[in-house]
Amino acid sequence: GQSPALSSRKLQLRIAQTLFHHVWPSSEDENSKKRKQLVLASLGLMVGGKVVIIQVPYLFKHLVDTLPSSELLASDPALTSTVPLAVLLGYGASRAAASGLQEYRCGIYIVNILFQIQPDCFCCTVH
Repeated sequence: GQSPALSSRKLQLRIAQTLFHHVWPSSEDENSKKRKQLVLASLGLMVGGKVVIIQVPYLFKHLVDTLPSSELLASDPALTSTVPLAVLLGYGASRAAASGLQEYRCGIYIVNILFQIQPDCFCCTVH
């Protein structure tokens, strides 16, 4: 027969194909188009969140690089807190954006699933 690694590989491919058909339906009805739009929106949000997360180390590098030198501090004390504070606020905003994109991505699917399971629950909030 087949080696265990080969049969395991075939099984994994079959599982992936089955799951792919549930995520990306092949029919062209209205629900399928909506699901495809949700998948694309989710992928876009995931990529956007990853880009924001990747920029965090660069923000810290910029924060350290923009710390004023002792000579500059002696000439302009206002630089002591202005530049590092601005970069630190940018870091906080990027972390909040990454978290928000992640939550929004999950929320897209949760709301869609809830509408499919029990559309009657949301009749009073939608109309």
